[in-house]
Amino acid sequence: MRKKTLWLIWILGTVLLWELSRVNYLFFHSIIETLAIVVGFSIFVIAVFSYRFIDNLFIKKLGIVYSAVIIVDFVHMLSYKNMGVFLNFDANQPTQFWILGRVLETFGLLYAVALSDKHNKFFCCIFYPITAAGIWAVFARAFPDCFIEGQGLTQFKVFTEYVLVSVIVVLLFYAKKIKKPDIEPYKSALFFSLAFTALAELSFTLYSDVFGFFNMLGHLFRLMSYVSILNGIVIQSIKVPLRTLYNQVHLEKEKFRKEAHLDSLTGVNNRRFLELYTSAECKMFEEQLFSVAMIDVDNFKEINDRYSHMIGDEVLKVIAKAIKKVVRKGDIVIRYGGDEFLVIFPGASAKDVEMPLKRVQKILEEEAEKFKFSITISYGIAEGTKKEDFYKALKIADKRLYEMKQHMKELHERNSLD
Repeated sequence: MRKKTLWLIWILGTVLLWELSRVNYLFFHSIIETLAIVVGFSIFVIAVFSYRFIDNLFIKKLGIVYSAVIIVDFVHMLSYKNMGVFLNFDANQPTQFWILGRVLETFGLLYAVALSDKHNKFFCCIFYPITAAGIWAVFARAFPDCFIEGQGLTQFKVFTEYVLVSVIVVLLFYAKKIKKPDIEPYKSALFFSLAFTALAELSFTLYSDVFGFFNMLGHLFRLMSYVSILNGIVIQSIKVPLRTLYNQVHLEKEKFRKEAHLDSLTGVNNRRFLELYTSAECKMFEEQLFSVAMIDVDNFKEINDRYSHMIGDEVLKVIAKAIKKVVRKGDIVIRYGGDEFLVIFPGASAKDVEMPLKRVQKILEEEAEKFKFSITISYGIAEGTKKEDFYKALKIADKRLYEMKQHMKELHERNSLD
C-alpha cells in the first residue's frame, strides 16, 4: 500500500513538473537544480559531520565530489538563459557549466566507487583545483563552446555526453557486481541513480532549444537520479549508522548483562544469576516438579597443591564443559562457588537426574589421559515442587553431596592402604 502511494505521488509530481515546464521553464529548471543541490549538499554535510564516527570511505569521497559539483550546479542554475543574473551570458555558458558539473560528477563517482576502500589524501588537492579551473575557464571564455545560438549543440558537447554515458554504463555493470562493504548498503540506489543519469545525458544530446522537450526530459531524468540518491544514499547514510549504533549498544548491553551473570572461568552461570533467578517469578516453581544436583570435585585441594592452580582451573573448565554436554536445553548450570557446581533440572525427578551425572563421570574418565591423573566428582540430588521447596531441596542435595564425599574419601583411603 505504501509503495503504491509513493508511486502515485511520484507520477503526479512528474506530471505537474511537466506542465510547469510548459508554463514557466525557468521555475521548473530552478526546482530541479535546487533539489539536486540540496541532495548534494546533504551528502557533503553527512560526510563532514560523521567523519569521525562513520568509517565509510565511499560516503567520505562522495562528500568531496558533491561539495564541488553543487558549486558548479549552483552557478549553472544562476546563469541559465533569461535568469538575468549574468547579463553578458547567453545559452553557451550555462551549458558549459552543465558539462563541467557532469564531468566532475561522473569521474568523481568512478573514483569513489572503484577506490571506495582506498585512502587517498591527495584527492581533495586535485579535485578542488580542477573545479576552480573549470569555473574560471567558463568565465574567461576559455572553455570549449557547448551551445551556439541558432545552431544548437556543438560536437564537443555531444561527444563529451557520449563519453560520460560510456563511463556511466561501465559504472553500472561494476556497481551491480561490486561486493565492497562500504558500498553494499547503497548499491541499489547507486545503480538506479546511474541509470537515470545515463538517460538524462542521452536526452541532453538531442535538444536544439534550451527550453525544448528533450532538455525538459533530461531534467526529469536528472530529478529521478537525485531522488534515488536522496532515498538510497542520503537517508540510508543516516539510518545505517543509527541502526549500527543501536545494534552496537544493544550488543554491548547484552555482553555486560551476560558477563555479570556468567562465571569468567567456566562460562556457566554464576552465584549472582542464581539469586536473580530464584528471586524472580519463575514458572519452574509453579507446582512443577524440579530437581537440583550439587556437584563437587573430589580431592580438588590436592590437585591444586600438587599440580598448580592453573591445572585446577583447567579441571573446572573440563567439568563445566562435561556438565553442559549432558544436560538438556532448559537445564541451568551454575558455578556455585570454588569447585562446586549446581544444576537445576526443571520437570525432572531425582531418579531422572542420576543418568546425566553418571555420564559426566564417564566423560571425566576419558579426560584422565589429558591430565595424567583421574578426575572424579561427588554429587547430591534432591527434588521439590514449589518455590519455597527450592532452598530446602538445596540443603538436602548439599547434605547428600557431603555423605557421598565422605564415602568417596573413605574409599580413597582404603585403596591407598591396600
